[in-house]
Amino acid sequence: MRRRSESMNDEKKSAALGRALLSGPYLIWMIGFTIIPLALIFWFGITNKNGSLTLANITAIMNPDHWKALWLSLGLSLVSTILCLILAYPLAMILRGRGSSASGFIVFIFILPMWMNFLLRTMAWQTLLERNGVINGILTWLHLPKQNLINTPAAIVLGMVYNFLPFMVLPIYNVLAKIDDNTINAAKDLGANTLQTLFYIWLPLSLPGIISGITMVFVPSLTTFVISDLLGGSKILLIGNVIEQEFTKGNNWHLGSGLSLVLMVFILISMAMIAKYDKKRRRDGILMTKGKERFRKFISDFYLVIILIFLYAPIFTMMVLSFNQSKSRTHWAALHLAGIHRCSKAGDHVRLIHHTACGNDLRTGGNCHWNCDSPRHQPHEACVQNILWESLTFPC
Repeated sequence: MRRRSESMNDEKKSAALGRALLSGPYLIWMIGFTIIPLALIFWFGITNKNGSLTLANITAIMNPDHWKALWLSLGLSLVSTILCLILAYPLAMILRGRGSSASGFIVFIFILPMWMNFLLRTMAWQTLLERNGVINGILTWLHLPKQNLINTPAAIVLGMVYNFLPFMVLPIYNVLAKIDDNTINAAKDLGANTLQTLFYIWLPLSLPGIISGITMVFVPSLTTFVISDLLGGSKILLIGNVIEQEFTKGNNWHLGSGLSLVLMVFILISMAMIAKYDKKRRRDGILMTKGKERFRKFISDFYLVIILIFLYAPIFTMMVLSFNQSKSRTHWAALHLAGIHRCSKAGDHVRLIHHTACGNDLRTGGNCHWNCDSPRHQPHEACVQNILWESLTFPC
């Protein structure tokens, strides 16, 4: 009996040792890439350049410019989260009704754009929205006035919804897929119509997925700076842009860390409010007659097509422009296949950037303030976005 007890203890120790070894890489990763960076941010946030403790970096959020950027970030993040939820929930319902095989393929199509570079996908929207872009080109062709689409809060919200929509769709779809059909059938047998089933069955049971989706969309929307920088034209500053500029341009890690701590507090508060709202269940229903099955299928198919166009329009535009002979993103010259050939000489990439920033016949650099006689010279900041686009879509 004693030997058996000792054997069981040895097995438990071996199992505990095995779990410790398996969790070792995770602990190293968490310490090195989560705990230590957060500790550094906290330390820089409560100290000044002399190493003395101070709260000036945290109270700097009360600066009118910082305060305005924070509330603008909260507002745009809230709007983008609501729009993502409105778009994602019907889409998740449609995917669930398609069956496991069909819905799996459609989900793959929806997440496929997320495999592309985040920066490149956002820059593709510049081509669609800018003053001489694709959308205004279509409006001009229809003899309609051009619209100011780029460098607006609406453009930033559009970029947020485009980039973060899959983060709302996937958790909601995963929860809806696990709901038993017998539960829905029982509600219908008891006389519940479509909207009553939605408010009494679907929404309460899918609330964990909704909460996860809201968190996964709201947090990155609140902290983003790339989308607002590209689609806002650096004219609309969010709190993420302010923090990024303090770290990079201002080289003030203490102020940037202090503002980051304030932003972390707002994120924790928002997540706590969402978790508290999770405990509340709304029970209001609206009676509505059930439409015909054929009409419902048409509406669902039409909705899927609209979302697919929304996801793939920037990608398709980028692919088409990669075959454009002109280096312009807004003018189509002729079909050109050299863009897909790999550069054979190491200097071609440098010459391309040199050509892009200075133009075909400009030796002064134009608005770029770049000495075109010296390809090694760094371009002006205003030209970086155009240079990056050209180097990505026209590698030769």
